[in-house]
Amino acid sequence: MSIYRTTRGELRASSLAFEIATFIIGASIFGYTCLRAYSLSFTHDESVTYLNFASSTIDDILTFNGPSPSNNHLLNSLLVKASASLFGPKEFFLRLPNLIAHILYLCASFLILQKLKSPLIGLGGFVILNSNPFLLDFFSIARGYGLALGFLMWGIYYLLQSIEDLAESLRHAYLSSLFALLAVMSNFSFLSAFFSITAVLFASNIAKMRWSRQNSKPPCGKTRSISAKDVVLLIAVVYMAAAIISLPLVVKLYVIGELYVGGHSGFWSNTLTSLVKSSLYDHFYLYEDRIAALNVLIIIIVLSAAFLFIYQARASQYRNLAQRGAVLVAVVLTSALITVLQKHMLGIPYLEERTAVFFIPIFYLVGISFLDSLSAFSSITPKLASLLLLLVFTSWSAFHAIRSANLTHTLPWRYDSETKQMVNDLTHLRVAAGANKPRIRLGASWVFEPTINFYRVARNLAWLGTVTRDDLDRDCDFYYYRASDKPLMSGRPIAIIKEYPITGNVLARAIDGSGPHN
Repeated sequence: MSIYRTTRGELRASSLAFEIATFIIGASIFGYTCLRAYSLSFTHDESVTYLNFASSTIDDILTFNGPSPSNNHLLNSLLVKASASLFGPKEFFLRLPNLIAHILYLCASFLILQKLKSPLIGLGGFVILNSNPFLLDFFSIARGYGLALGFLMWGIYYLLQSIEDLAESLRHAYLSSLFALLAVMSNFSFLSAFFSITAVLFASNIAKMRWSRQNSKPPCGKTRSISAKDVVLLIAVVYMAAAIISLPLVVKLYVIGELYVGGHSGFWSNTLTSLVKSSLYDHFYLYEDRIAALNVLIIIIVLSAAFLFIYQARASQYRNLAQRGAVLVAVVLTSALITVLQKHMLGIPYLEERTAVFFIPIFYLVGISFLDSLSAFSSITPKLASLLLLLVFTSWSAFHAIRSANLTHTLPWRYDSETKQMVNDLTHLRVAAGANKPRIRLGASWVFEPTINFYRVARNLAWLGTVTRDDLDRDCDFYYYRASDKPLMSGRPIAIIKEYPITGNVLARAIDGSGPHN
C-alpha cells in the first residue's frame, strides 16, 4: 500500500513540476512576443491589410473588395478592424488578436503534452514546440497566420481527445472541426490542414468505434457514444459549412490569380526545403546545399514514428500511445498529399515558407510522440535513446531560439525592419529644419510603399505626401531605397543621410534645387 501511495505521490509531484516549468517557459515566450509586437516596425503585408481592408467597411472585408485580396486574412482583418476601433491604429493593438492567439497556442500545447506518458518528454516537447523563431514571428504581427496556428493547435487537441474518450467523442469532434474551420477563416493556406484533420477525424473515429465494439463493452457516460452515422453527419455538416463560407472566396482568389505564393518545383524543393530554411532563420549551421540532409532526417523521423506506432498498436499496454501518434502521422501525410494534389489538379503552387507553416507544429508533435512512445518500453535501451534524443533536440531548440531572438525584425519581412525608424528620422529632420517645407515628397522602393503610407495615415502625418510605387523614378525631396536599388540612384543629385545597419536600406535627400518645387 505504501508503494502505491509513493508512486501516486511521485506522479503528482512530477505533474506539478511539469505544470510550473511549462508555465514559466510559456510566460517567458509570451512576454517575448509581446515585446516584439510593441517594438517591431509594421511590415509590408500588415500595412496592406490595414490600409486596404481593416480600415475599410466590414462588407468590403467579407467580400474581399479591395486591392491585393490575398492579403485579406478574413478573421484577422475583422479582428484588426475591431482592435483599431477600440484602441486606435497603434502597432501593438493591431497585433493584439495574434498575441491572444499565442496564448491559445501555448495552452493547447500544454494540454496536448500533458497527456504524454513521460512528463520530462512533455517538458522538452514544450520547449521544442514553442521555440521555433520562424513560427514565433507570426504571433507578433497582424497577419492571419498566428490566429490560424492558435486555432489549429486546439483542433489537434480535440482531434486527439475524440479518439481517447468515446463517451465525449461527438463533442470533441465538433470542437476539433470548429477550430480547424476557424484556422481556415484566419488564413486560407490552412485549407490543407483543415481537410486533413477532418479526414483523419472521420477515419480514426470510425476505426476506434469498430475496434471498441469488437473488443469491449460500449462506452458509457452522461454523453451517449457516437455511431458511424453521427460521424458521417458531422463531417458532412463541417464540409458544407467550409464550402459555403470559404469556397466562393477561394474560387475568387483563384480566378483573379491571387493564389500565387508558393513554388512549382515539388513538395521536397518548395515545401520541405523552404520550411527547413525558414526554421533555421538565416543561421546556416550547415552549408546551404546540405539542407537536403535535414529533409531526409525529417522523413526518417516521420517514417520511424509510423512504424513504431504500428508495432505498438498490437500490444494493449501501448495502444493509446500508438493511436495518438498514428493520428498525428496521418495528419502530416494527409496534409502533404493534399498539397501535392492541389498542385496537380488545380495548378495551385506548392505551399512554401509561411503558407506551409502549419506543418511545423504538426511535425514537432509527431517527433515528440515518437520519443514518448520510445520511452514507454520497459527495456533500458529505448528509454536511454529517447532521453538522449530529447536532450539533443531540446538543447538545440533552446540554443537556436536564443540565438535568433531579436526585437528588430521578422524573417519574411526583414526588409521592412527599419521603415518605422526611417519615418522617425524623417520626422526629426523636418523638425530640425524648422518645418519650412509644408509638404514633403518621399520617393521609395516599391516594397516600402504600404508601410510608409501606414505610418503616414496612423500618425496623421499631413506634411508627408502619399507615397506611390513609382516615386523612386521621380523628383522627390527625400528617397528611401533598398541596397539593391543603389544602381538606380547612381548619378542622381542626392546626398546620403543614413544607411541602416540591419537591412542596408538608404535614406537620402535631394541636393538643394533638384527636388520638386512647391
